[in-house]
Amino acid sequence: GNVDFYPNSGHDQPGCDPVSIGIEIIDDIGEGGRDLAACSHDRSVELFEDSLGEPCPYLAHECIDYDSFEQGRCASCNEDNSACAFMGIHADQYTAKTRENVRMYFDTDSKPPYCYYHYQIVIDTAHPKNAEDWVQGHLTLWLYGDNGNVIEKVQITRDHERFDHGQPKYFLLTSHVDISRVIRVEAHWEYDDTLTNPGSYCWMLL
Repeated sequence: GNVDFYPNSGHDQPGCDPVSIGIEIIDDIGEGGRDLAACSHDRSVELFEDSLGEPCPYLAHECIDYDSFEQGRCASCNEDNSACAFMGIHADQYTAKTRENVRMYFDTDSKPPYCYYHYQIVIDTAHPKNAEDWVQGHLTLWLYGDNGNVIEKVQITRDHERFDHGQPKYFLLTSHVDISRVIRVEAHWEYDDTLTNPGSYCWMLL
């Protein structure tokens, strides 16, 4: 085929763990393992069925691997849209018919509706001469779309996220909220300094 889709890396699907599907895998390892495998395998059918009536487009992006996709480094569809494709009922709309086995990634929720909208966040910090080379902390965003929808108070960083001054940092944000085109962003930065890591202090050099 032209495109190979890999939801959530293509391996174990969210919601297909022993706790979520309610099995005691310790008591019956063989049967429990089969239930887990069946859950992830059957998810492909559920995703396709979900695409039939779901307004969310199930848009997948071409990427070299899933780790790079999760880091927010594969957001462009290219000018000819050859780096993006719809999974599901609209997969036949893929434009680059001459390409084969293109690896496309997307994330889903653990339960219906599964479809997420994907947003690339790029934080590009300045590098003033009188600042440390890097800082760390927590970044929370509010994203406002031109359709009136808002993604509210989402923390895009992990604990003790490091930002190197002068170097762009990429994030992938998934949400059920469609904000179309982002027209405004509000950001809250919580600085994180640790006594065990003096390099995290934001010294002002005079």
